Parts: sequence; structure tokens; C-alpha cells
Amino acid sequence: MNRLIRILAIQLIVFFAVVSYSSAQSLSSPGIRFEIGIDDEGRLALVDTEINILKEHQSYSIEVGIGMFSGSYRTGTQTTASAFQNRTSIIAVALVANLLYHHAPVSPAYFVMGVGAGPVWVKWRKVRRPAGFPYYILEAVDRDDATTAGIIFNIGAGYRFFEWADLRLQGRSFAIIGAPGEAPSTIPIVTLSLGLRW
Repeated sequence: MNRLIRILAIQLIVFFAVVSYSSAQSLSSPGIRFEIGIDDEGRLALVDTEINILKEHQSYSIEVGIGMFSGSYRTGTQTTASAFQNRTSIIAVALVANLLYHHAPVSPAYFVMGVGAGPVWVKWRKVRRPAGFPYYILEAVDRDDATTAGIIFNIGAGYRFFEWADLRLQGRSFAIIGAPGEAPSTIPIVTLSLGLRW
């Protein structure tokens, strides 16, 4: 929790610095994006805030920013005696870049594809629920934590409702380099985000 607060504070400082600098230099418009995501079983798996700068061209735009990702992912196995579950939590800070194709004032709908990279803090836990016990009776079996690096890939589509606001639906894939324990090395997530621009 303390790490999340520190990262969020840094993001806010960077955001206000970007807004001030862009306004002073008459550069591309800065923005902020709020995102939530679900995993392949429909569980809430990701919360993301991202600050960025958009550079518009005739038929496409380039978006560059810094994002903070916080999420969890679960996988499980069942035996005759017990149910095992791997629980992976991540916090990541990444530099991200997106290509927004067909992103023009005359076309509100557009396509997006992008990539990002940065440090990732991974917490992995393996828990066991003995057969016949309630779902909340869990026993810790193994654990491992690691600070490593990750790469983020995304592809999707967006729609601009106003010049300063849009919604975006994306598929994201988090590739974790050197994931600890039995934590997955790739985490697929479907996300929905709201972007605001100044």
C-alpha cells in the first residue's frame, strides 16, 4: 500500500509538471487515463492510471506516457484431497507508447496498438483448501516475491465522444521477466478505460 501511494504521488507530480511544461511551450495536449480490467474468468484484475502527451497528425496520433498498473491474477488446480490456487499480485510502472490509427477530428472511432516496459513488483502465493472445507478456509503452502521487469502489449479500439474525452477497449498482455515461484510469465487482461485531455 505504501508503495502504491508513493508511485501515485510521483505520477501526480509528473502530471502537473507535464501540464505546466506543455502549456508554457505550446506543445501537444496532455491527458490522463483511468482503466480497469478483467481476467479470463471475469474477475477484476487490473486498475491503471496513466498520464500522457498526444501528438496528432493528419490520420494518426502518437501517445506517449507513464502508467501505474496494480492488479492480481489467480489460477487453480484440483486434486482429490485439496484445491490449490496460485495468487499473483503485481505493481508496475511503465513507459508506454501507443499508435492511434485513424485518430482524426472527422473520425471519432479509431484503432490503437502499443507497447510499454518498466519495473514490476511481483508477489506470489500458493494456497490450499482441503477438500470438504469452505472456500474461505485456506492454508499457505508456498510464497515468493520479486522485483523484476515487464513488457506490456496492447491492441484495441477507441471512440472519441468529445475532443477532450474518449473510451477505449483493449486487450493487454503483461509479460513478466523472471516471474517468481509459479507465478505466470504472461497475464492476459481485457480493459476498459476513460481518457480526459486538456
